Amino acid sequence: MRKTYMFLALVSVVSAIAFSSCEKIKEKIFDSFSANGADYEFTIPIIANTNEATLSTTTVNFNVDSAIKANTKGFFGVGILKQINPEEVTLNLLNANDLNNLANFESFKVQVTTPSNSTPTVIASMTNPDTYAATTKLTVDNSKDLLDLLKASSITYKVIGKARRITTQPLKAQLIVKLKFK
Repeated sequence: MRKTYMFLALVSVVSAIAFSSCEKIKEKIFDSFSANGADYEFTIPIIANTNEATLSTTTVNFNVDSAIKANTKGFFGVGILKQINPEEVTLNLLNANDLNNLANFESFKVQVTTPSNSTPTVIASMTNPDTYAATTKLTVDNSKDLLDLLKASSITYKVIGKARRITTQPLKAQLIVKLKFK
């Protein structure tokens, strides 16, 4: 009986060391990486007033596990992640001109929600200068951990803007969200 207990204790210790070592090995092998969480085009309608308004609401299918496997040659899945943070949010106007460009807007913010979490999380925002621009990078809140949100199969991005002055044409826009997987 004593030999059985000694054997079980030895197996337990060896297992604990092996699993502990495996976790350490995974942490050493897995290197954080960046990948696009969204890259989509939308049309901002003609802005007829200077109120804050939703410029775009788009749902994007996103498989975190597939993104990790694609960036780790299939070696790791979603279980390896500790967190996902927004890294960069870029807004491009594809048909900007002298009268209709980013200078028409005072501010922007980008929110995300999922089917399981409808509380908006602001991942980026900015106060926009009154100078001609067709592209801008929003200030990202990279302290936001989006791991639980991004485990959903789809993410809804909402772009909100406050106009400085009206526009005279619809604006074709592109939102690119880059995420940091750690």
